[in-house]
Amino acid sequence: MGQLAALCIPAAEEILQRVGLRTSPASSLADSLRSATQEDIHSAAQTAVNGLQPWTKRGLMGRGVLIDFVSYAERNGIQASHFEGFAITLDQVLAIAAEQKLELHTGDILFLRTGFVTAYKTIGDDQRHDVASRKEWCGLGQSRETTEWLWKRQFAAVASDSPGFKVKRKSNDLRSACFESE
Repeated sequence: MGQLAALCIPAAEEILQRVGLRTSPASSLADSLRSATQEDIHSAAQTAVNGLQPWTKRGLMGRGVLIDFVSYAERNGIQASHFEGFAITLDQVLAIAAEQKLELHTGDILFLRTGFVTAYKTIGDDQRHDVASRKEWCGLGQSRETTEWLWKRQFAAVASDSPGFKVKRKSNDLRSACFESE
C-alpha cells in the first residue's frame, strides 16, 4: 500500500533532480548534487543539498512540449468544465501528441494547456471568489495508468495553466480517483 500511495503522487523534486542531473552539462552545481551522500542529505533537519533551491538559482532548461487540450477540445466538441473536477484523460493526451506527431522524450518539460486561465479571465469577482472557495479545477486525470505513464516518461517538469497539473477533485474523491482506471 505504501508503494502504491507513493506512486500515486510522484515526487516532483526527485524527478527534477534525476532528469536534471542526467541532462545538465557538467557544472559545479551538478557535480555537487551528484556527489551528495545520504549523510549530507540527512545531516540536519533541513538541508538544501538535494532540494529544489539550487535549481532556482540556475534555472531548469530543456525541450518544452505543449499538449494543447483547448484546441483538441474545440475540434472534437468537448466541453471542458474548468472550475470543476474535469479530467483530461491520458488517452486524450496521447491522441493530441499523435495528432501533432510529437515524440515525447525523457527530460522533456511537459506543458498542458487546459484553458483554465482563459476561462478565469472571463468571470467576474464574485465568481472568482466562488471558484477559489471550491478549490476544484480541470487537469490531467488521476489514475494508476496515468501515474505510471508520467513516471515512465521521466519528464524534467510538468506544468499547466490550471492551479494544479492534475485534476483537483473534491477531497473525498481523491483516494478512489488515484487508483481508478481510465
